[in-house]
Amino acid sequence: MNYRYNEAEGEYEYRVVGSWEDNHLELSESEIAWVGRSAADDQIPMSICSLECQQGWRKVIKDDLYACCWVCVTLTYTYLYVPISDPVTQ
Repeated sequence: MNYRYNEAEGEYEYRVVGSWEDNHLELSESEIAWVGRSAADDQIPMSICSLECQQGWRKVIKDDLYACCWVCVTLTYTYLYVPISDPVTQ
């Protein structure tokens, strides 16, 4: 479901933009209205929860409105940073 403004009707509405069948998500990305984007803009906005922390920083889960998101905070001397691409850890 996508909650969007319908200019023709002058009101907000929910619109089906996908379905879940046989353990598979079918999503029509062109039907999704993103906040702050026009229908002609076909770029999907980046999630604020998608970016990795830079070296020397770590993720801390936010416990407020967006509990699924994190913020990056600097590491202290008690943490050891090991990059995921480090050959030692693979």
